[in-house]
Amino acid sequence: MRIININFSGGTETLVVQNYKCLIQGSGTLASNYTINFSGTPATGKNFLIFFKGNVNRASYNFNILGTNLTETQLGRESTIEAVFNGTSWDLNVYINTVSDDWVEGSIAGTWQNIPYDNGDIINAPSASGTYTNTAGTEGTNYLGQWRAYKGIATDYSAATPSNRRLKYRRNLDGTVQIMGHLRKQFAVPSATTSVKLDDPDYANQIVSPTQAVIMSTEVLWYYEFASSIPDLGTNLIQIIPCDLYVEDTTADNNDLFFSNDKIWVGKGTLMVFNTFMSLYSADTITGLTASRNYTLSAFINTSYIDL
Repeated sequence: MRIININFSGGTETLVVQNYKCLIQGSGTLASNYTINFSGTPATGKNFLIFFKGNVNRASYNFNILGTNLTETQLGRESTIEAVFNGTSWDLNVYINTVSDDWVEGSIAGTWQNIPYDNGDIINAPSASGTYTNTAGTEGTNYLGQWRAYKGIATDYSAATPSNRRLKYRRNLDGTVQIMGHLRKQFAVPSATTSVKLDDPDYANQIVSPTQAVIMSTEVLWYYEFASSIPDLGTNLIQIIPCDLYVEDTTADNNDLFFSNDKIWVGKGTLMVFNTFMSLYSADTITGLTASRNYTLSAFINTSYIDL
């Protein structure tokens, strides 16, 4: 078995075909990128078994094993890594140890992290905006206000009070990512209108030239770029996730509180997630509307996925 002591100053270690098992060890903070690669062209199906016994703070640098950057969670736990060459690149499976010689850990759940509001708040400060303002595009004529975290305040929907239903995420030790939150925004229904198609430009946010590809449509309900990348949300693929949409009559007696007797429509939307943005899309048609009223559209997000 080959033993690799991590060089926290950075650099490259090269595996050869004989190193089918190796141990990577060391604790510290990276001062530069660190890479473990392979010399030559392996046969399809070639595999390595790597025992990671380290604790690495990657700071702003990458810790790369055979083409894959390990996450902060993976670098902070002991693990067994199986690497298999698929003919083009290496597929890595990282198995976090739940029992080792040094400690016992019974839970794989990560820690919930708040996705920043548009004013940067992640701590529910009293002055937090509570909004996730569309980053790009032209909002339709009947598209009122901005998407907000649900607060449950009837008298002042825009009040900047903390919300437990704001967007949040966590990356678990098994590699799964969970996202949850309850977002709301208002739209107006003009006279002589009793149905609304959600990708109609009058009710959507028309993306003109977003910095990230919105692959479903240029007419989206919401497009929100993060002020800085959130790597834990995924590094390789845009995730496409279904979510529930819910419309209530906010000119009825209960104003902005969420009551079932105000519900007039339930439908489906599609959430797109990457480490630099989120986007919400729906082509559903809302029916049963009353002309010349304002309504509130809610998006319920409670999902999990694996970042491949």
